Amino acid sequence: MRLPADELGKRLIEFQIVETDDGKLLGAIGMQIVRQHARLHSEAYFDFALADRSRELFLDRILKIASNYAVFHLWTQETSPFWTQFGFRSAAGEKLSRLPEEWNQTKSEWFTLQLKDEEAI
Repeated sequence: MRLPADELGKRLIEFQIVETDDGKLLGAIGMQIVRQHARLHSEAYFDFALADRSRELFLDRILKIASNYAVFHLWTQETSPFWTQFGFRSAAGEKLSRLPEEWNQTKSEWFTLQLKDEEAI
């Protein structure tokens, strides 16, 4: 993914991995949490034929982590159809205004999935 290797050491816990029973790494995805928001980023797979199955495993883990951290919204700029099939929608207008400023550095399209209703809570 061409990420800066020298900076990843301090962010190691940010990544979730999928591996085989014998320890072979199949894929990884980053999950960064800021306040009540979580950003999915930097998907990487050794075999893209297994990517959607890996994403299903990631999603199960991501939802558990999000619940533990009281995350209201998941965000991503990943464009795989898997994410929109799961319920991520293009973020624009009011939705996009909720994006944490720390991530609002690019002009790329954002997708979001609301996990909890902030107003109700």
